[in-house]
Amino acid sequence: MPELFAQIEVGPALLLLAAVRERAADLTPVWLGQVKPDLDTFFEQQFESPGIVGGFPWPPLTEATLAAKARMGRANMGILRLMNTLWASLVKPTGGNYGISEARPDQYTRGTAVQSEGGRPYPLFHQLGFTVRQWGRAQFAEPKYVPPRVLVPDPFPQRYIDHWVGAIQRYITEGEAA
Repeated sequence: MPELFAQIEVGPALLLLAAVRERAADLTPVWLGQVKPDLDTFFEQQFESPGIVGGFPWPPLTEATLAAKARMGRANMGILRLMNTLWASLVKPTGGNYGISEARPDQYTRGTAVQSEGGRPYPLFHQLGFTVRQWGRAQFAEPKYVPPRVLVPDPFPQRYIDHWVGAIQRYITEGEAA
């Protein structure tokens, strides 16, 4: 008796799924090809704007701070750029400048390990705001409040998140890294 049937070959689909699985297991090309350059630009603009790009404008420096910077010959340096250590660690991160830029297959970590001369987490203090009783050798009769200057906004601007989600999606489904 004659038979009538259809045969479906799933071999090409399995090859495609294997490639998708492989790309999804290691997103390093997206981290280094899209996310890192975007964050380089974000932090550069965050310092230039100051803070506006991240959605939390930084308060201006006090007259006393501006005068102290002028005495040091650093009057033209922007906010949080007295010695450029923090700026460099975030804008051009390397191990030598305390910058953190680490890509692993399943995550990208970006930040800074800059510390004050006393070993305190200088960037975190500026992120949250703090009270100080001295600056350099100057002692204050009353503690001074230094307002927050948000370096890493929380939440991070949605336009970046959306861009990165799209880049991950394109890489996993199409193999397009940047």
